[in-house]
Amino acid sequence: MYRIIAICLLALSLLFTTPVSAFDREQYLIDGRAVLMYKTINWWYTCLSTDAKWLCGRPVVFRSRMGLIARPVREGLDIIIPDGTADLIALSPAAEAQDGSSPVHQFKLAWQHPEVFPKSLQLPSSLTGRQIQNGRIPVRRITETDKSRLKAMVPLMGIEIRGSITGLVDNRITLYPVQPHETGVERRCPCATPAVFLLTRSGEPVARYEIIPD
Repeated sequence: MYRIIAICLLALSLLFTTPVSAFDREQYLIDGRAVLMYKTINWWYTCLSTDAKWLCGRPVVFRSRMGLIARPVREGLDIIIPDGTADLIALSPAAEAQDGSSPVHQFKLAWQHPEVFPKSLQLPSSLTGRQIQNGRIPVRRITETDKSRLKAMVPLMGIEIRGSITGLVDNRITLYPVQPHETGVERRCPCATPAVFLLTRSGEPVARYEIIPD
């Protein structure tokens, strides 16, 4: 009986969503359905241990359609992801584990759209999960023409993060392999599909970063 009630509560949380439209600035999806992620986190944190595995390995997507910030610097330009973006999911540990380790998860540039980012406008070859979550993507060694072009384009760009649920740490859904001695672990699942980070324009990918396996 308790298990049925718990699963029903999670089902209800998945239904408590904002309407899906082309104008939604931010959206979380689980199994392709828009969710209010904080409700899902609350359920997972309090559910019975026998039901905790229900979320493990499920595909999750965060989508932000626009609103990135261009910040010119002397060496080029920083693409800034606004504070609070995707703050209910984690691509890497926020702090050192109890054993003093602090794994850094690297994302490698797999593709950039040649018409949006020509050869003269090269994105970083790799980013760490923390760089992405801290909200700064440095673009360096570009011409003034490319800097002006990128500055005009960035506010129309968004991000997308894809992966599968690997745990719950400090009230955030994790998309990286959670270590047993990591601080703040509330739920831990087997590793699943590696995470992917996308830059988008009008909802379409223009660059793709894939996590480098440990």
